[in-house]
Formats: sequence, structure tokens, C-alpha cells
Amino acid sequence: MTDRVRIWDTCRQPAPSARPAWRGPGGVSAAVTTLTIPGSVTTGNKFILARADTLDQVIEDQEGNNVTARAIEIGDFADLQITAVAGPATARAGQNMTVSFTARNAGTLPVGTFNVTAYLAPTAPSPTPGDGEAVGLKTIATLAALASLATTTVVAVPDYLAPGVYALSVPADADDTIPELGGNDGPAVDGRVATKTITVQPPL
Repeated sequence: MTDRVRIWDTCRQPAPSARPAWRGPGGVSAAVTTLTIPGSVTTGNKFILARADTLDQVIEDQEGNNVTARAIEIGDFADLQITAVAGPATARAGQNMTVSFTARNAGTLPVGTFNVTAYLAPTAPSPTPGDGEAVGLKTIATLAALASLATTTVVAVPDYLAPGVYALSVPADADDTIPELGGNDGPAVDGRVATKTITVQPPL
């Protein structure tokens, strides 16, 4: 691992069923073993290394080819999504509005605490989730694997927001606290833009 943690070593933890048998010149030995990744290993993109002759007990003509690496991703295997979002037809700058949304964890493991944030952005150019002004958030304590949560939150429309037509978007985990499956992380893929726009009126 890039965290430089040894997770299996036949020299220190013999596993007869997984230990390669000795071969003569040109011989090849294949083995399969199950590894337990320690909880101390951080999430993210890593490399797992396999090294032959870890203790340098064998004299070799070429010592530089004893290690091979493979890239892997260490994550919580979560996949947060917003499957529905809606707001009022009109809102007034300086006042509250209610936003409804449905958050879903399409991953294979439950997730811990994360925020769902509401944004208002001008409709041109066409916004993506997370564009514009953050107007409020709701904290979700946990979400089980393959579970959905339909809920609402009250957010404050800034009093300095110019009157006009705005798009409402709601991404899950915009602050990126939950590691997710590769390619499925970030506001653009974790969020949704409401179908209907919101007309923001000037403050009273």
C-alpha cells in the first residue's frame, strides 16, 4: 500500500496453502491468498506490492525484478446520489424557502454523516449541480447500502441575491467527506438540478 503497511508476509506469517512452491530455473509458481487491509490504511488510490525474497535470503543475478505493483482503490464503496429535488416556484431574497430532495446510497456499504447542500445559480449558462450560491444544507446522519431518504430542509435565500430566475441544485457530500467509488464522486455526479426553476423576488 502507499501507506507502507505490510499486510501479508510469508516470512513472518506462514500460510502453507498460499506459499509458492520452489521451482527450478525458468519455473513459475502461482498462489492465491486473502489479504486483510488494516483499518489504519487511508482511503484513496493506492498500490499493492508483491515482493519475492523479502528477507534477501536468495542470491540472485538480478535483484531488481523482485517487486511488482498493482493499482487499487481503497474506499468505503459508497455511491451517493440525489434522485429527486424540488423547490418553490417563487422565493424572496432575504427569506426562507423549503427544498425537498431524495438522497440515495447506491453503494454496497452504509455511509456515515454527510451534508446535502442546496445551491441557487442563474439559468444561463446551463448550471451543473453545485454551481452558484450555497444557500443552506442538511446533515444526514447515516444512509444504508441501497437505501433512499426523502426529506426536506429550510434554507435562507440571501438578501443580496439579485432578482431573477434561478436553477436549484442539490449535490450530496459537496464537501467530499465520504470516499466513493472511482468516477462517482463530486457535486456534478452526486447531485441533481431541479426540473423547475425558481423566480427570486427582491427583498421586502
